[in-house]
Amino acid sequence: MDGLDELFAKVEAQELKRASSSSSTPKVKDGGLPVASFGSLASSSPVAASQATLTPRRAALVGRLQQFRWDLADPAVREKLERVLGPEGPAPQEHLDYYLGRPQLARYTLDTELPRMSYHVTPRRGGPAADCPADIRQLYAAE
Repeated sequence: MDGLDELFAKVEAQELKRASSSSSTPKVKDGGLPVASFGSLASSSPVAASQATLTPRRAALVGRLQQFRWDLADPAVREKLERVLGPEGPAPQEHLDYYLGRPQLARYTLDTELPRMSYHVTPRRGGPAADCPADIRQLYAAE
């Protein structure tokens, strides 16, 4: 069983638990057709799950997961991922050297990027990581 099968099994178990705690009356959509629960797909494959009567949101999710699975099975996709994520990229020390040699980038990040993006900064001296902009600014002021 691969990771995607495990994910389907977890979702299935949650849906079965949710279905058993709710009433036994089938849920009916506006059009009067019963909506199948994901839990009803207990022994189905992901392909069958994507073809079953699901809510539109779940059907879209199952379809995207199945496409992702097919993409990962494609050797060309895996080769491209290896090229992009492979060892050819700069080493962590190269990144550190780049930024240490350009102190103006720290000021730019604090002034421009910090309000725009989420950051998770681990202090050099250890301790809890900071993810709040005020805490991150305080970390850099102390350095």
